[in-house]
Amino acid sequence: MDILSQSKKLPANMTADKLASVKWGLGEVTQQWTAATEAYKGGNLMDAITKGSAVKTKAAELLTVLGMPVPDALKG
Repeated sequence: MDILSQSKKLPANMTADKLASVKWGLGEVTQQWTAATEAYKGGNLMDAITKGSAVKTKAAELLTVLGMPVPDALKG
């Protein structure tokens, strides 16, 4: 994200709006992962799993927007 943000010209498949969306989404993923970790540390495993699954889904969406391959671990 830092490299894309600093580049003078974005790749052909990337617009400023897409980049902004992915940057916002990355912040959301980070917050969700922190919440999942805290739920796990607090002993609430079901909540941690639910939040972790949301992170997995969002990460796959962000990779798709970036035009990057989605690893098998994030599929399904």
